[in-house]
Amino acid sequence: MHSTDKSKPKTHIEDASKSDAPAILEIQSLAFHGQGVLYNDFTLPPLVQTLEELIRDFETFNFLKASYNGMIVGSVRGSIEGDTCFISRLIVHPDHQGRGIGKRMMHAIEEKNKRSPAV
Repeated sequence: MHSTDKSKPKTHIEDASKSDAPAILEIQSLAFHGQGVLYNDFTLPPLVQTLEELIRDFETFNFLKASYNGMIVGSVRGSIEGDTCFISRLIVHPDHQGRGIGKRMMHAIEEKNKRSPAV
């Protein structure tokens, strides 16, 4: 028989707040760095967004964060217009990619926007 290790940290997805913005901005830079290298363009909007601009985005978008062992490892922001959910900047820290976190955040932000379209 296999035993289940219940003490293993899990990734939690929950609402993000403006106080999470510095960590989200740092992960955003890490997550989009590869795109900057690929296109030889480090002026892509996610790479030059300022902390103040990101904080203002909280007025327009619903934000979620993914936390692992108490540390933010991902975020997604989205809004709804009519019956369409618009996703903006789904990001996962490079060290945590390939674990299904992005997929879980997509489902969670779609559900959140269905329940609470206005920020």
